[in-house]
Amino acid sequence: MRKRILAVLITLVSTINAFAQNPGHKFEVGAGYAPFFVSSVDDGINCPYRLDAYLEYRYDFGKHIDVGAKLDYKVSPASCDDRGDGVIVGYKGYFHVIGLYAVSDINFNPGGVINPFIGLGLGPALDIDNMTSVTVQSLTPEPAKAPEWAKPRTYCNVFPALTARAGIEIKRHLRIAFSIDAYLEGFESPACISVGWTF
Repeated sequence: MRKRILAVLITLVSTINAFAQNPGHKFEVGAGYAPFFVSSVDDGINCPYRLDAYLEYRYDFGKHIDVGAKLDYKVSPASCDDRGDGVIVGYKGYFHVIGLYAVSDINFNPGGVINPFIGLGLGPALDIDNMTSVTVQSLTPEPAKAPEWAKPRTYCNVFPALTARAGIEIKRHLRIAFSIDAYLEGFESPACISVGWTF
């Protein structure tokens, strides 16, 4: 099994390296942090931040335009409250969002030491809400009794998402960007600062 995994990794690295050697092909890996949200989720849900990791492929489609694809993963601690039957049921866990976007950038100084860019991406996103910790608080003088529905739960949902970004590329390798992910079904829209390396 280890030999198979090693063979797959070697093949993957060799393929990426072969593409990266050809003019016009770009790969980027990066990470980010989303300290605030442009829009909030339903009342009672707390999602203080998101951490981000991504892998992106781009191809020079003309002098100033790149097109490609981005695989993005964001995770955040989360908590929410549900009321019913004289109790407040509190949930704690994590929100996970995996997005696969078709992306395109406009470069204002391609090949320069500092290259400002703006871009858009559109594609499906998978939201997994994994709430693993449950607490029950009574709203009456009576001791809290957990209702039948007060149990750990996981929700999965697929929805369209749009990402917009602006940033700078330094010496054709270091990319610093500010992005907003708009989840098109009323979910929170994280504003993310990311740093990536292009090769």
